[in-house]
Parts: sequence; C-alpha cells; structure tokens
Amino acid sequence: LSRQPSSPQSNLANQIFEHSAALVAVQIAGLYEFKHTQKLVLVIEGGVYWKAKDYPAYIQNYLGQLGVDLKQVTFVKQASHFDGVSRLLL
Repeated sequence: LSRQPSSPQSNLANQIFEHSAALVAVQIAGLYEFKHTQKLVLVIEGGVYWKAKDYPAYIQNYLGQLGVDLKQVTFVKQASHFDGVSRLLL
C-alpha cells in the first residue's frame, strides 16, 4: 500500500511507517548509549525493515538526529530464526 501512487491510503501508510521508524530509532539510540559501545550490530528480522518503502532511510535519518554515529551501527538481515540467534552468540 505504501508503494502505490499517491493516495490518502498510501500517504497514511507512509506516515505510519515513518512514525514506527522514529520509535525504532529511539530504541536503537537508547541501546547504543546504554551499551557504551563503539560498534553496534543489529540483526533485523521481519519484512517491515527490509520491504517497507524508505523504512531503513527513516531509521537512519532519526538515528542521525539523535546523535548516533551511523558508521558504528550495522543492520544485518537474517536468513532464518536460527541464523539470528547464532549471530547474537558470535
């Protein structure tokens, strides 16, 4: 729906995704600050991050506004639930 040509429904879907991305960015920024780490690797599961229109860009934009060094945050796509768990253990 968010990828369809401009319509009220499409605009609403994009606004919801952008708001969601802002909330995710705040959580990531909090984790970044709490961990006091120079490098943060996040294993991303689910289709919203990878398939929603401009979702990664929204998150990166908000992270930048929150003062997170984007060079220090890496997003990794997992192939399966087991892949995500194994990456966390490494």
